[in-house]
Amino acid sequence: KNILSYGHKREQVYISKIIIMLVVTFILTFLLLFGTVIVAFITGAIKKISYGEILEAINFILLICIVFTAIASIYTFLCTLIKSKSLIVAIGIIYINVSYIFIGRIPYQKYTPTFMLMDIGVVPPSIQNIQHIIMTCIILIIVTSLLGISVFKKQDIK
Repeated sequence: KNILSYGHKREQVYISKIIIMLVVTFILTFLLLFGTVIVAFITGAIKKISYGEILEAINFILLICIVFTAIASIYTFLCTLIKSKSLIVAIGIIYINVSYIFIGRIPYQKYTPTFMLMDIGVVPPSIQNIQHIIMTCIILIIVTSLLGISVFKKQDIK
């Protein structure tokens, strides 16, 4: 039951889904940020860029990729748990719209990747905030991956 039709273990299939989402997220984030810089160089909006700014951009990309990986891990877990893609999209839309009503009122928001992205985008994060984001995202990735693997192992493949 734990081996798929081609002989792959279910754990490997689930983890490969998360890895693929991580790679695609990294590529898209990299292209978005550095593509913007390249276009700005071509159009003349930016004349020069320092080595420190390049390092800051790379660190920013890595931090964003960790947050996006946590989001992808949560999404993969929800897709495994709930088979209806429409229901998952509806839950996501409702969550995003309802969560804005409770900004600052409920303390759990500093643990959600969506609000971490907003914090990163609004104010440059401090070292303490970066550590909080990294630790929270790693915990979310591990927990949702383990839960997703256990759910995926128990499901029937159609």
